[in-house]
Amino acid sequence: MKHWIFLLFVLGCDSSKVNSPNPIDDPTALDETESPPDTQAAGSDDSNEPQGDCPPDIPDCTCVIEPTHPEDACWHGHGGRFADQACSASQQCCDGEWNPMETCGECVCTQTTGTEGCVPDDVGEVVCFPEFTAEISPIPTQLREQMNDVSYHAGCPVGLDDLSQIEMTHWGFDGEIHTGQLIVASTLAELVRDAFEHAYNWRFAIERMEPVSQFDGDDNQSMAANNTSAFNCRSVTGGSSWSQHSYGNAIDINPIQNPYVRGTTVLPPEGESYLERDPEVPGLIIEPGPVTGPFLRKGWGWGGQWTSLKDYQHFSENGL
Repeated sequence: MKHWIFLLFVLGCDSSKVNSPNPIDDPTALDETESPPDTQAAGSDDSNEPQGDCPPDIPDCTCVIEPTHPEDACWHGHGGRFADQACSASQQCCDGEWNPMETCGECVCTQTTGTEGCVPDDVGEVVCFPEFTAEISPIPTQLREQMNDVSYHAGCPVGLDDLSQIEMTHWGFDGEIHTGQLIVASTLAELVRDAFEHAYNWRFAIERMEPVSQFDGDDNQSMAANNTSAFNCRSVTGGSSWSQHSYGNAIDINPIQNPYVRGTTVLPPEGESYLERDPEVPGLIIEPGPVTGPFLRKGWGWGGQWTSLKDYQHFSENGL
């Protein structure tokens, strides 16, 4: 899908005067409106007008403010790269302290450039892009036929009627907006959709998102293709019990940048280059970050927190 980005230079932007219509929530509970709000007009405490209007040919868009020059700012620990380097376009992270709120999490810079988390007043751009879109539906007939005896078979712990397809937009490694599909448990579909909307609004990159049946149900093939996927009726890695993917309540995201690591075993092998967890790498999952945030706040577990092994790509409802 062709994507549109519109850049408007903003002069005289005083971050202390940027107000948010939606306060950032407590880190223990995800507010469904947590995505970056429109930035308020510079120099005005009362204005609710965004600094960058949505173009007429894209009436539904998200607008955020970013630094004009990367050297004037740092990447924030939450994965954002807005001009204020904070959890939203309305907050400022300077010298390790939040302004004006302190409810978003640890305030640190993961890439030290420019002033510590602060962007000079006169170097900001408003960036507008199409809003996230997603549709939750029963699994289409053609996909059901493709899944049968591939990623789904007799004896699986859930039936196809217990699963849903989420077709949604996501940012790719090429900077374009793409459309992908995830198959998840129907009871979790809305939560998963909301989590990926959060990641989308932070422009977290996902290389591809296709049902595992496109890879003959082979998890190794899917990982090697750096495919983000969910349902796959299979055993756990290195074991015989059902994987959480067999229930549709687990998701693997960008497996190459976020590999499974146990001792000297790295899966996929291409992930060995990413054992050092560099937050500047596109598609790499960190904590705090735009992917871990919405899942962990809803009580999901992340394999990056495991102690006996690390499964950086893996999120699951029950933490297994």
